[in-house]
Amino acid sequence: MANITPIYEKGKKSTVANYTPVSLTINLSKVFESIIRDKMIEHLERYKLIKGTQHGFVKNKYCLTNFLVFMKKVSNYIDSGYPVDVIHSNF
Repeated sequence: MANITPIYEKGKKSTVANYTPVSLTINLSKVFESIIRDKMIEHLERYKLIKGTQHGFVKNKYCLTNFLVFMKKVSNYIDSGYPVDVIHSNF
């Protein structure tokens, strides 16, 4: 259970879309969450359950590195004369 507080970002203060929800949790919960995450990642890496193409939640891999790998592949297809269509969805 957590307390959610709206944080104003920009625009009219009367517009709900201009606020970001932020969860206010106690520090003990954050420490516990960090420990569980580290153990899960350790397990996934030990048993090679994370593919090399995975970028989210992996040390030294970020959305930017994922994007750069993607752009390299798209550029190679275009340079080879293949058409490229892209549909992006963000979960």
